Amino acid sequence: MLQTLDIEAKGAEIALVAGEDGLSSAIAKMLEGDGYRCRQIAAEAFCARPDEMPADVLVIDTAGAGIAALDCCARHRHGHGAPRVLVVHGSGRAVDRRRASALGADGFLAKPFAMSDLRREIGRLLHEASG
Repeated sequence: MLQTLDIEAKGAEIALVAGEDGLSSAIAKMLEGDGYRCRQIAAEAFCARPDEMPADVLVIDTAGAGIAALDCCARHRHGHGAPRVLVVHGSGRAVDRRRASALGADGFLAKPFAMSDLRREIGRLLHEASG
């Protein structure tokens, strides 16, 4: 694990917005092993009440959660204390990156990605949020 993550991980809460697949479970297990607190949130629950999902970082998997979760992200970003948002997408196309950014994403990872890249992005987002 990167040393900067040791500092940033303590007490940070990561919310994983996804559908029913094994990827979010694998991500949660890895991040919990790194010291993060993780919650998996069904896309439908997130979209119904995006402002009631407190977290330091939201990881939205568009393959599991669907593109509608990005629209919910845009609504969520206008709330107070909105978390940083990392979008995990099945495509690395520039148009998909721009759309995610326009809807409020702070970071973007295209699948397939290395778990070290996910760790680095979450660490970066936490660092940016703290200062």
